[in-house]
Amino acid sequence: MEQTLVIRPDGSGALHARYRVAESTLKAFSPQLPSGQGRLEPSVDVDPETLRRDFAEYEEHGVRVVDADSRVEGGIREVNLSLSFQDLAGLSRTPFFARAEISLRRAADGRVTFRQSRRPSAPGEPSPLDLSDPHADAALQAWLEGLRAVLKVVVPGPILDTNATESDRHEARWVFDLNQDPDAARRLDQALLLIEFDGRDLKSLPDFGRQFLRMPAPP
Repeated sequence: MEQTLVIRPDGSGALHARYRVAESTLKAFSPQLPSGQGRLEPSVDVDPETLRRDFAEYEEHGVRVVDADSRVEGGIREVNLSLSFQDLAGLSRTPFFARAEISLRRAADGRVTFRQSRRPSAPGEPSPLDLSDPHADAALQAWLEGLRAVLKVVVPGPILDTNATESDRHEARWVFDLNQDPDAARRLDQALLLIEFDGRDLKSLPDFGRQFLRMPAPP
């Protein structure tokens, strides 16, 4: 899996996602994968027209499908999806960020902090990868075999600091490779993405914050 979030100086941007998975794995596990509001990402076992229909409801929020394709080669299915968005508020409504806490905050000195994390599942809320369940290991082993996920974020100002695996002037990359790290799946599910970048020349970049607050139950 490779996912790239591009943020432009005015707060608009693009999201590019690519999934590659063995057809044999899809046939074995896809019928068991949850769908709807509980899923983390859109299913990879769909055709381009299904992708377009799935995301049509977000057009009123400024999100549009730019490109979608699906192909099989050598027993591997590859799905590519590109979205454009007018602002992070619209993008945050899509399934990609259904469980995300995402914010873009400017400090007095002009530094802008990008933050993205996953909120824990609420009691009774379905989750396709409940990695906290010790009995899930065997069931997920085949599905996660060979997992390599790369999350990229491209920001409009020079990066000053980040907790990314690697970065350059404007792009930060977080790599989760199960072949290199047996704990990669759990770290991906609990990933915290942080970037501080120079926003002094980005006067039109709006602040944005979406966070989940759990209020105490009424007495």
